[in-house]
Amino acid sequence: MFNEGVFIMRLFTITMTGLVLIGMTGLAMTNPAMLPRHPGYPSSGEFANDTGRKT
Repeated sequence: MFNEGVFIMRLFTITMTGLVLIGMTGLAMTNPAMLPRHPGYPSSGEFANDTGRKT
């Protein structure tokens, strides 16, 4: 009843699908265009540590 060939193909398909999903997630996380824009802190003077992105 147990077919070893079917098991190997299912394992291969699941592994490939997992690798593709992990790769797509990694690309989405490293794309700077997808990150939210930070407006900076209210002081935004010369003593501000982070003045935000210039748009």
